[in-house]
Amino acid sequence: WRDQQAWIEVRPSVNDTPVTQNGTLSKGSGSQCADYARMHMSGSYFRVFSVGFLVFGVNFCTMIFDRDGVMLSPTLSLEDPIGRKTFFKLVYSLAFILSEVELGLDPTVIHAPPSLVPDNKGYPAFIIPPLAPDETYWITAEAPLWTSVSLLGRGTCVWPLRALESKDPSSKRCILKNAWRRVGRDSESLIYQYIQSRGGGHPGIARWIAGADVGVSVAGLRTQDPSALPLTDSQVLHRLVIEPVGKALNKYDTELELLKGFKMSLEAHQWLCDMGILHRDISPGNIFL
Repeated sequence: WRDQQAWIEVRPSVNDTPVTQNGTLSKGSGSQCADYARMHMSGSYFRVFSVGFLVFGVNFCTMIFDRDGVMLSPTLSLEDPIGRKTFFKLVYSLAFILSEVELGLDPTVIHAPPSLVPDNKGYPAFIIPPLAPDETYWITAEAPLWTSVSLLGRGTCVWPLRALESKDPSSKRCILKNAWRRVGRDSESLIYQYIQSRGGGHPGIARWIAGADVGVSVAGLRTQDPSALPLTDSQVLHRLVIEPVGKALNKYDTELELLKGFKMSLEAHQWLCDMGILHRDISPGNIFL
């Protein structure tokens, strides 16, 4: 999925409609398309929505999945002249006309030229603009450490990161966390800043360097208006840089190293609870050694 810009599903029968009569996704083609979108948004990095194309019998429609759900075009028929013309225009646009951003790439990141990452092990690299209050341009390094495989929700992706101005691939690295958040909730950066204001934080908790909402919201994507105010229950994209770079729990070298990691995590969790903060999402995806 890493190099795919869009996808197509073909079903033999006109009865394989993507939605049921009550407006929910069908268990057949609808669920299959949702699963394609889930894998696409997980495997194609920095993707804010996924564009799909469903053909069922002589009928077809397009589907756009984002972190709040799916939007469907009207269903057209290949037996109708207007439908046929639309079909060919659609295929041509998907294949040759639409840009990466128009097909769902995050508009706030830039593909890094290979010359900047000559040894990136086959993974694409992205240039990340500065995040307040820092003024550093960043570049992702190698593969993401963690990527969510869920279609809805936060869609978290975690990358190793280095400063773009540093040409040395072995230079000090940080962590980039890219995730959506509900408008009514405090941002993760705000919580980190509060934690660090209390005596500098805790050695078992990552240290925040920079972070901010990046001006991308589901409401803005759906209206094609970046200035559109997100609804109270909608989502906005948040990005933060933290340190140090760790390794996943299953990458431990000795049992003692693993136990020390668990012990420090428990102490950090207790410290947060004493401050009145409950994490509520402890998982292997956010405990690192």
